[in-house]
Amino acid sequence: IGPVIEKPIRTMDDIDRMRPLDVDGELSFMTETIRILTKEMLQVPLIGFAGAPFTLASYMIEGGPSKTYNGTRIMMLQSPGLWEALMTKLTDMTSVFLIAQVAAGANALQLFDSWVGAVSPEQYRLFIAPYVKRILTEVKEEYPDIPITMHAVGAMHILPEWEQLPLDVIGLDWRTPIPMATHMGITKAVQGNLDPAYLFADWDILRFKID
Repeated sequence: IGPVIEKPIRTMDDIDRMRPLDVDGELSFMTETIRILTKEMLQVPLIGFAGAPFTLASYMIEGGPSKTYNGTRIMMLQSPGLWEALMTKLTDMTSVFLIAQVAAGANALQLFDSWVGAVSPEQYRLFIAPYVKRILTEVKEEYPDIPITMHAVGAMHILPEWEQLPLDVIGLDWRTPIPMATHMGITKAVQGNLDPAYLFADWDILRFKID
């Protein structure tokens, strides 16, 4: 059922208790794994990843997966102080997390904002994009040449907002045809557009789809 938070975020005290991310102390196993993989995989690129702040916030506020994300969107709209404090902390953590992965050897990065399709383009622009932009900018300042992809589910209406961000690649889910993205004014490289159900199909069917 996905991540479950025993004590969801409700107050500023809850946010204040969130510690900065200590990659070396708490996630050394991750960076060591990346180092091992990059040595073993040789010519195969390793893609690092992180959840984007809105999706992380949604789990922390809702307490787990949600169909509507009403609690998250209510905090975003009605409690701007709480929203800013939470998103700022999550942005800091995400930047540190991604930079550590590249430092350990990741060849590319993908930022997953799985549930951001729940917001409107205007809400994304006002309440989410500034934090995503800061993450991308901070990573690019450290590693200008690292390719970064953004991906979400059911977020076709957000694509024009992503076009304005310092991304290298925009991920499309299976409901967004590539020609439609081009028609919407997307000029960045795109990837994805494969229905995951095909991965459970016979090879002859999958091969036909990916050829």
